[in-house]
Amino acid sequence: MREETREERKRERKSEECSEEERHEGERNHKKRKRRDRNKDGHRSKRREPHHSPGSAKHRAANPINEKAGQAQKLMCSAGGSLGVGQLCRSLGLSSSQAKHFMAQEVGKSVMLRMEGEEQMLVARSALRLPACLTGGPQGALFSNLLFSFLLFHLLTNACVLLPRTPCSFSHDITSGQNLTVLERYQLQVLDIEELRRLLLQNDPTFLPEICKHYNCANGPYGACTFQADCQKLHICKYFLEGECRYQTRCKRPHHLQGPDTLSKLKKWGMGDRWILSLQQIYRNACALVPLLNPFISYIPAVPSAACADQFSNTPDQSEEICLYYIRKNCIFKDKCMKDHYHLPYRWQALRANGWEDMDDMESVEEAYCNISNGYHLFKPWALDLNFDTMTYKSCRLRRLSTPSSTSKPPHYILTTDWLWYWKDEFNRWNEYGKQVRGWVPIVSDICSSNVEKAFLLDKNATINFKAGSQTYELRLKDMVQKNLESGTERKVCRRPKFVSKEDVKNTEPIPSHWDSAQTPDLGFKLVTLDPTSSEHNKVKDLFHSTLRTVSILSIERIQNLSLWEVFLWQREQMKKQNGGKDVEERQLFHGTSDSHIDAICQQNFDWRICGAHGTMYGKGSYFARDASYSHTYTNYRVSQSRVMFLARVLVGEFTAGNPSYLRPCVNSVSCPSIFVIFEKHQIYPEYLIKYLYDAPICDPLAFSSKGGAHPIICSLGTPATTAG
Repeated sequence: MREETREERKRERKSEECSEEERHEGERNHKKRKRRDRNKDGHRSKRREPHHSPGSAKHRAANPINEKAGQAQKLMCSAGGSLGVGQLCRSLGLSSSQAKHFMAQEVGKSVMLRMEGEEQMLVARSALRLPACLTGGPQGALFSNLLFSFLLFHLLTNACVLLPRTPCSFSHDITSGQNLTVLERYQLQVLDIEELRRLLLQNDPTFLPEICKHYNCANGPYGACTFQADCQKLHICKYFLEGECRYQTRCKRPHHLQGPDTLSKLKKWGMGDRWILSLQQIYRNACALVPLLNPFISYIPAVPSAACADQFSNTPDQSEEICLYYIRKNCIFKDKCMKDHYHLPYRWQALRANGWEDMDDMESVEEAYCNISNGYHLFKPWALDLNFDTMTYKSCRLRRLSTPSSTSKPPHYILTTDWLWYWKDEFNRWNEYGKQVRGWVPIVSDICSSNVEKAFLLDKNATINFKAGSQTYELRLKDMVQKNLESGTERKVCRRPKFVSKEDVKNTEPIPSHWDSAQTPDLGFKLVTLDPTSSEHNKVKDLFHSTLRTVSILSIERIQNLSLWEVFLWQREQMKKQNGGKDVEERQLFHGTSDSHIDAICQQNFDWRICGAHGTMYGKGSYFARDASYSHTYTNYRVSQSRVMFLARVLVGEFTAGNPSYLRPCVNSVSCPSIFVIFEKHQIYPEYLIKYLYDAPICDPLAFSSKGGAHPIICSLGTPATTAG
């Protein structure tokens, strides 16, 4: 019996060993098949993938929902950039619960919601940006190869802007090398060239034709546009392009893109017929993406349908908003203006028996409110009755009128309100988002006050996810609470404005001191003729006559365009910040042109993409010269008639070597530059218009250019990363 038992045990062990060996062999064969599948797929490496943390890009790519997000991007882009929620979920094969999970995870990341009638639409969103590489932004180095090839491989046409005249040194293949690496990083490798163009366009509307804001803000056939029929921007109802116009068929402005004038302008932008047909959808999608200007911040609406149904539900009542035009100069509506007219960007009032009354010592109240460490205690006897948490003063209700938030207006607008966001630590200290925490290891959150403010204006009930170091947090705007998602710790959050004193307002001059304020319109421009005996006139005349001594000046006019001036000042400040706080070099340079371009330049600034350029010897852009004699050759050549030349104020920055193919600013000689080519119009302000008679022949302009320098020089200007546009 014992012998039989031993034999049975041997047979059992042998059988188990065979089964184990077969199992291992099966596992090995299964792994081989998986490796073969990966190699065939072409998107996975043969090497074993290392372990990745849950928040890493590799982990996100392996997440089924993120795989669905990549498929969703392709479906939306192939359908014009957006798709109905129901249709997209059905196309992805998502169940009801999966659809809810997809919406909760992806809205604000890879998609945004917008309303089209009664239907909710999902809009394709991406962090990929063109301006990042063009303006030296933080993502510039990473994206440079891909994005430069896209700029040159024209967004709207299927032709490179350099070929066939000049060989292009950039890749035209989006699936090669660095291009594919960048696409895979953002899971866009499944998109073809047409889908990728559409995604980039709607996420960066600065590359779309600009709608004339002056045309849309007044009555009449041209609205408030002084350039009228010669305007290079689109004269079309902006509400029609961005969504739905409430006037619909009763609207006086065009609701189509088929007018001859509009079609002509769109052709200048390189738009073909198929792009023109889809332009309205692109604008609508771009409008839905505008609130999230920072593509690297995730935004999660508390109730998406409610947030999209009324994007402006959080806008304060107009009567509680201080009029920016009144502070800047003069509001054309005067007493009929719906907004509050006050000389400061804030106004504190208490509700008494006779209505709202101004508080005494308003500047001190504002200073205490802005100083978050003070709470509501001021060093004044009556201040103990103030409570900023409940917004009460004694038994009266308290309110603060304010100018619009700085994030809701173009960055060059002055005296808007800069709202700062703080969180309270365990030591009861308030710390601003995006700033280093005091007394701790230098850890900074990946969101700042402006990011939070943008989300707050879009939806006060939103939840923002962000990181600080290795910790992940959520910020619930409805509760004004920050929560650590790992430890569960919650902190209070507070929103306060940056303090602006009366002296600050006084020193913020909206217009230069030598301008005639009575002749400075809120919109458009005014030409003010200089007195021939004034020092301002003589200074311009001497600069002009230094190289054109025999030419007779008929008149010198100062161009007063408040909008262009504010943009120029803003650009100067941005470049100064990027230059480490040092002032950026600024020059007065000449530009000769035909008199037919006067109104366009005075109204909209120099723009070589619309008006064209005189040449491309040193790069594609607007050409300016140190010497009037050089610019003279580009004025009109009609004998015995007056000619025109601009003297512009230009931010020139630093110089580096360039070449005819460049699309960035450049000069002709680094040692003694006399010709400057500027690509970004915000770096230019057309300051004076000189009209003169051509009395005598002028020498060859090349004789007046600087010596030497056979090779052109690139000018690195450090323009800020955006809008955008």
